[in-house]
Amino acid sequence: MKVLIIGGTKFIGKEIARRTIQGGHDVVLFNRGLTKHELQIENIKGDVNELLEYKEVLLNHKFDIIVHCIAYTEKHADDLVSVFKNTKSKLIVLSSCDCYEAFQGLNRKIDKAELPISESSPTSSLKYYWRDFKTKGSMADEYDKNLMTEVLIDSFKNGEINTTIFRLPMVYGPGDHQYPGRHGAIIQRILDEKDYIIFSDREQCQIYTYGYIENVAAAIVHSFDKLVTNGKIYNIGESKSRSRRRWAGLYSEIANWNFDYHILPEELLRKDPSYRAAPPQLLLTDNSLYTQDTGFVEPIDLKECIKRTFEYAKNNKSVLGETPDYSGEEILLKKYYSCIDTILSELEGSSQT
Repeated sequence: MKVLIIGGTKFIGKEIARRTIQGGHDVVLFNRGLTKHELQIENIKGDVNELLEYKEVLLNHKFDIIVHCIAYTEKHADDLVSVFKNTKSKLIVLSSCDCYEAFQGLNRKIDKAELPISESSPTSSLKYYWRDFKTKGSMADEYDKNLMTEVLIDSFKNGEINTTIFRLPMVYGPGDHQYPGRHGAIIQRILDEKDYIIFSDREQCQIYTYGYIENVAAAIVHSFDKLVTNGKIYNIGESKSRSRRRWAGLYSEIANWNFDYHILPEELLRKDPSYRAAPPQLLLTDNSLYTQDTGFVEPIDLKECIKRTFEYAKNNKSVLGETPDYSGEEILLKKYYSCIDTILSELEGSSQT
């Protein structure tokens, strides 16, 4: 098949391109050409925000599959439909679990979620749901994966296009620009040979649905020739989830390292007082529908995913971000345990009297 990947030079897009090439398909990338990559394939230079200007060029290729990795707005979807309407191309568009009300509720420290989140769970009640969290004037002003999805599904129902939407989990692995916020903070302590790790009481229980980058890409490529996926929306991600503390244990096992765990109250680790009454960090998606419909099985097991993620960080320490203030942490721990000992001693004395 002939496959167009819009994006295709970073993280998810590049991994989809690699796996598509490995599958023997003819791959073409569409992007601005600003990011260097090692893929020796045709590249159409263009801006996704001006996609209509490239309509003739794109249609001349007669693509079987279009994978849109950077469709963030309603306009991106409108343009995609305008270019490929009434063609035989299958449009595969990446969305995100950030579109769900449960996700955006956590951002606003509200917990009304019924877990796990299925494809039919409520989506964000707010339009342009990142506007409150991003710099004004950025892509966040128009970012809305729900509006994007509505355009595509409506066009499918009208018989104009053939499309499949994938809602991605927290994707981790080599090349992730959010390495510190995924598992990087855990990995960094191991690489810095720190024998302790500090979690807040809330953070240690954090449970998100994750997906390893190569498995996520494999799931998307798996859908290319599956008619059953036409017009569908799918959550994808690992079938099992684990706590933040368990992730620390898994990485320490891979590295043959041992942590002493120190669990402190949230307010000692965050200066923002609004977190003191924040709900648990739980965001679990039900990813079974895609497996049921297509029989997809992740090609890489969890142990290997963790190993590859750890080795990449080990060889690219710059992705881990700023080094923690270890001396400040040690002072905090001493003060905390001193206070706890004092309180316990006072309580014991009062109980005896």
